[in-house]
Amino acid sequence: MIELCTFPAILFFIVIVLLIFSLQLKSFKDSVRREMDTIRKDINRIKEKIEKIYPELKEELKEPEAKIEIGKSGQEIIPADIRIQKKEEKNVFERVSANIFIWIGALSFVLASAFLIKYSIEKGLISPSVRVLMGIFFGLVLLLSGEFIQKRSRRVGDGISAGGIGVLYLSLYSTVSIYHLIHPALGFLLMGIVTAIAVLLSFFRGPVIAILGLLGGFLTPILVRFEEPRPEHVFPFIIILQIALGMVALKRNWFYLILLSLLGGFLWSFFWLILLFEKPHFLWIGFYAIISSAFFNLFFSKKELASKTQYVYLGKASIVSSFIILSMLTKISNFELREWIFFSFILTATLIISRLRIQYSNLAYISLGFVLFLLFLWKPVLQWDINRYLLTCLFYANLFIFLPWIFMLIWKSEKEEQWALLSSLSSILFFLLAYYKAYELKGFHWGIVTIILSFVFSFFTLISFKIFDKKIVSIFAISASIFLSLTFAIELKREWIAVAWAMEIPAILFISDWLRIPKIKGFLIILTIFVMLRLIDPFILEYPIGNMVIFNWITYGFGIPIISLALSAWKANRIKDKSLSELWEGCTIFLFFVYITLQIRQAFHPGKVASKNFLIEEWGIISIFWLLLAISLILLHRKLGIRSLIISAKWIIIATIIQSFLCLMIFYNPMIYRSSVGSIPIINKLLLLYFLPSFLFFIAGKEMERKGRKTLPYFCYSFSLLLLFLFVTLEVRQIYRGEFIYKGKATLAEKYTYSIVWILMGIILVIIGIIRRSNILRYSSLVVMVISIFKVFLYDSLALKDVYRILSFFGLGVSLFFLAYLYHNVVFQRENGDF
Repeated sequence: MIELCTFPAILFFIVIVLLIFSLQLKSFKDSVRREMDTIRKDINRIKEKIEKIYPELKEELKEPEAKIEIGKSGQEIIPADIRIQKKEEKNVFERVSANIFIWIGALSFVLASAFLIKYSIEKGLISPSVRVLMGIFFGLVLLLSGEFIQKRSRRVGDGISAGGIGVLYLSLYSTVSIYHLIHPALGFLLMGIVTAIAVLLSFFRGPVIAILGLLGGFLTPILVRFEEPRPEHVFPFIIILQIALGMVALKRNWFYLILLSLLGGFLWSFFWLILLFEKPHFLWIGFYAIISSAFFNLFFSKKELASKTQYVYLGKASIVSSFIILSMLTKISNFELREWIFFSFILTATLIISRLRIQYSNLAYISLGFVLFLLFLWKPVLQWDINRYLLTCLFYANLFIFLPWIFMLIWKSEKEEQWALLSSLSSILFFLLAYYKAYELKGFHWGIVTIILSFVFSFFTLISFKIFDKKIVSIFAISASIFLSLTFAIELKREWIAVAWAMEIPAILFISDWLRIPKIKGFLIILTIFVMLRLIDPFILEYPIGNMVIFNWITYGFGIPIISLALSAWKANRIKDKSLSELWEGCTIFLFFVYITLQIRQAFHPGKVASKNFLIEEWGIISIFWLLLAISLILLHRKLGIRSLIISAKWIIIATIIQSFLCLMIFYNPMIYRSSVGSIPIINKLLLLYFLPSFLFFIAGKEMERKGRKTLPYFCYSFSLLLLFLFVTLEVRQIYRGEFIYKGKATLAEKYTYSIVWILMGIILVIIGIIRRSNILRYSSLVVMVISIFKVFLYDSLALKDVYRILSFFGLGVSLFFLAYLYHNVVFQRENGDF
């Protein structure tokens, strides 16, 4: 260790560095002179071309050579069709080949030094100190050689210099980490000097030397191998390295070098926090994150760089990297106050930068995301920790609520709408996060907080009327409404939350129309969606409804929202907002549809609407009331002309068809479902289950046909005929089998009666169709008669015996002749009555 740390060796090293620096300055001076000569030649060549094409300008161009300026005016003089011939460049193959040879040669120098050291170790030729001195001397010789050679061949000189830098790094690494000849601190200093030489050379040379210095610089703390790594050694060095590289890169316009230096610093901080972090290290890491971000953004604030997109994104990346580092630091330190101070500093600075530079305006929302993410990761358990958590939320909420107001009122901002939105959005998100983390806090009334915030944003709304645009007024008004809605959700019982929200909709609509607040529509739609989701939630079936019909919670819980939405639809129609009007009209009808269904359930199952038991009568009543509602909507549409009425009626009819088919005909059909239909023939439950729905389907089809609908009426008629046919069939079955028609076997008389009843049904339908001049009824009679014919010929001929078989065929024949007589002598004789 003492051998190498002698004063002459260090002095020799410094002298060599100064010599290289002086040679580099001389080289820079020579290169500037050569470039000036080239510029003069180009100017003279341009003058000659102009004189040949425009001789009249020859006298004007006769000026002293030193006074000629080629700028914007010169470009205007030269016509667009003149193209200055450039010197022909070498082809790609030659340039690539030459560069490859140069850098392979530089790498060869480094490997030669490594193998020389290895060989001397294996053979024991020289002592470790001599080996290291030889390596350092060889590296310095390569640097000096590169300076001399670059005058004739710049690329070859750069390659030799890069090899020298690599040899110096390797020699110093051997000195510190392999042979332990010097203290790591001194090795760290010497490697830093080598890095400085590389950065200095890169200022006058090419970017490869700069990249080599960057890699060596960022790897220096690893190569030195301190027994106990200290952040006070590493992070100040990284900051200095970033500043030096940044200055060189900005001067030479090497964007990627700045990006690599930013990435290197970020990786050092990231891995230090993961692998080496201890609590005392927070100060250095925090200062590094702030200083590094400040350096990059101060450098990029120059006018010539601030307008370039790549540098704007680089500045944003430096701020985001600082946020990531400080977020990790805060999380690892268990959210201590001192880490929050660093985080708050960079956060406030980011908000100010977002205000000063329009290109950085979206960083305000990114910073909000980082704060919310950190608060989300924080899991307070004990009472004092919860209190600390709430105070932190309160601090940042005030920062994001009121700082945008400073930007808008005092410090005028170009994007006022963005800051108003940030203020409103942050307040809502901070409150929801705090409530999510600490809603079980005893003795704390969250409803008071939401009321206060609602008043605050109502105050902002009133102030904004005289100062800001209407869009900002609407943002604050929506925020006040959201906090009022949250008050209802927190303080009211769950069964009344939707009721309160529904009452809020017309109130907000009337106030916004009165105050002329625009852009409130989106919030009202969202609030309507929440009301609807809350009311159709299956959990409402578990609410304490009561045991009475009509006078129960269903009437209040659905009735008040129905009235509120209907009032909102009326108001929307008055202010000519068709989309909102149709939305609320549809929601009103849908809620009334659900209300009727739930009241029917309540009538059959008092206080147990959520019961899984269903009665066959219940499905019949539901079908009847759904069809009555659809018919009523059609009649209202005829009078009022509201489009949503006829659309709702159509969907209710479709829902009833599906419900009747699945429940009345399949799953709850009394022929298979164990249920009583009544003991009295004709006047029993079958009238309610099948005949009345059949009649209502026919009425609904007629009304839809009057409205010009084509497809749906035929479905209604077909379903009406199907239910009527099923009603007649089941009534016959009830006459022979009694109250429970799923029991017993069919007798010959019952089988014969089916045929007679179906034939009579066909005759009655055709007679009514002739009287009412209804083609639909005549078509229906034809369908029934075809079924009867098939039954008589295919079933009765085999199943019936003796008199029943004779009567079956005889009755069919009489009825068919009677129908033929009616068609030929009544129907076909009428004008335009052709069947």
